[in-house]
Amino acid sequence: MLAAVLLVASVLIGGAGAGAQTGSDGVLFGAAVGQQGNETKQQAIERLERDLGTTLPVVRIFETWNDTIDNRLNNWIVDGGRTIHLSVKPRDSRGNPIRWSAIANAQPGSAHHNNMVRLAREVRALDGEVWLSFHHEPEADSLAWGSPAEFQNAWRKFHTIFENQNVDAEWVLTMTGWSYRVNTADRRSVGRWYPGGQYVDYVGADVYNWNQCRNPNEQWRSLESTLDEVIEFADSRGKKIVLPEFASHEGGAGAKGGWIDNVRTLMKQDRYADRFAAILWFNSNDGEPGCEWELDSSTASLAAARRLANDPFFGHGGVTPTPARQPVTPTAQCTVQTQAGTDRITWQSQGADFRYNLRRNGQWLANTNAGRAYTNSGVSNGNYWVIARDGTTTRRLECVR
Repeated sequence: MLAAVLLVASVLIGGAGAGAQTGSDGVLFGAAVGQQGNETKQQAIERLERDLGTTLPVVRIFETWNDTIDNRLNNWIVDGGRTIHLSVKPRDSRGNPIRWSAIANAQPGSAHHNNMVRLAREVRALDGEVWLSFHHEPEADSLAWGSPAEFQNAWRKFHTIFENQNVDAEWVLTMTGWSYRVNTADRRSVGRWYPGGQYVDYVGADVYNWNQCRNPNEQWRSLESTLDEVIEFADSRGKKIVLPEFASHEGGAGAKGGWIDNVRTLMKQDRYADRFAAILWFNSNDGEPGCEWELDSSTASLAAARRLANDPFFGHGGVTPTPARQPVTPTAQCTVQTQAGTDRITWQSQGADFRYNLRRNGQWLANTNAGRAYTNSGVSNGNYWVIARDGTTTRRLECVR
């Protein structure tokens, strides 16, 4: 939808990854947050969270090909207990497409390959869980990028480079809702773009209740009415679902608030609760100026959004936002032993589902979800942290020599 804004630790790949899980302990409610006036991105997120009265479990951030990942912002996001969904669109600083074939064929040492390595290392340095999308809504963009097969190859190359750089991420294939509904012979059909189960953790659909705000023929639709084909496709691939963008335009008095209340009820039904991992509101009017997407477009809309965001089902508890909220810091859980210029860091398991982000003197060192020890050669001093996360809990283990 937008030119630039968006999100995103060991990598979970393939059918056994997050996308193949069953059962539900809730559906996360997050947002892509547009800026107003002279706001920074952080200020925009803080404004929406104040309006909602809780933190957002997931925040979507959009970047383009040559952007430098803003880890000051992103570490503020994850240190507040949020997950980043980072979307990278292959478009240069002038807005020109970077062809998928050029990305897929990029060799080590080439400009495109070097750029992907740079992006991967910047994402790897994030202190938290990241979801990644390469080129969201590709089927809705210009043919200048290339064919569906070329997109698949570019996605696989992008994914492989991030994997080789030890990026801890879960991958969300982000398509329009329309791509799930068109005939399978149509170029836009999602099956023509799917890069393969080992490269995708979640299937994603951007769905909107347009209610004539861009086209008089687009009638009012419930969220439920847009999801059957998405569920059918996800089930056929053994994946769970994310809505990286969803929103409703205003209708009659109270209609948008009622629409949001219906979403709250719908997602708790077994058919949806067992299949959906997260739903992210598109809280911006950029791109479609006639459409009132923002949650504060009416008193009824914001009140319904507050009910949804503060429902524990949609945030695993919900937390009142506080400035610079830090991870919980247990004691006596991590130690450092030094011998011959080598530090060996060991820590107590936090549970089977936890992953660990190691930092030395506040800087990223390594990610792992295997083992409970790490050896750092060539140093014999410095302070270590092990950031432990399982998707709902963040703990910072301070390593004691």
